[in-house]
Amino acid sequence: LELRPRANETFTSDSSLVTRAAGRVLQIWLRGAEASLRDDTPAIAAQSPTMSAFVRRIEEELERARRFDLRLSLVLIDVPPQVQGSEVFAQVQDTLRRELRGSDVLGKMNAQRVVALLTHTDAPGSYKAVGRVRRRLAETAVRLNVAGVTIGHAVFSPDCRTAEALVSQALRDAEPVAV
Repeated sequence: LELRPRANETFTSDSSLVTRAAGRVLQIWLRGAEASLRDDTPAIAAQSPTMSAFVRRIEEELERARRFDLRLSLVLIDVPPQVQGSEVFAQVQDTLRRELRGSDVLGKMNAQRVVALLTHTDAPGSYKAVGRVRRRLAETAVRLNVAGVTIGHAVFSPDCRTAEALVSQALRDAEPVAV
């Protein structure tokens, strides 16, 4: 997309807004070709308000990362369906929260996914953080006698520039937490 003023004219103060709006419309239109955040399970297919609110937050952080050339990583923890809504799920969230910095953002995408955005974190920093979280989750899983928790992560890059791409990459990268 290229917007230019006519010959012998300059952009108005609204030009920046129009350019951003046009770019956003194109992003939304093109996004249809990317993977969806929805799972195969019928309960998730309706996209809960919690999920969409956190996806909006991811998009805000991605926009900030693109605009200011910042590093950003996403950590995704999948909890087995049998522990959804239980004390175990709360313990998983608490474990992740203890390993995050104040600038990191913790959220839930649906009934079985806890997600963290690691601000100002590149690939090596993300690997370190995931290693720490994995060790803590292993301790928690052993203490609570839970198996099947997986953790994956993705880094903002030319290949992962949308919330959908980050989540898809984190799901592909996900590995079980050793119990």
